[in-house]
Amino acid sequence: PCRLVITTTDEPSQPRYAATLDWNLDVEFSEDTFTFTPNESSYQISIASGADEEAE
Repeated sequence: PCRLVITTTDEPSQPRYAATLDWNLDVEFSEDTFTFTPNESSYQISIASGADEEAE
């Protein structure tokens, strides 16, 4: 296990968030576990690569 602690030092009360991470590397997933299934309102968008823009 690994513990991650984040402390906000710029606030007087210095709140903390702690998470304990424990990985199981022996898990097997089915093929469709990470398959994107869009809902009815989903639509594809185009993403600019940046290569099309002129250099400033």
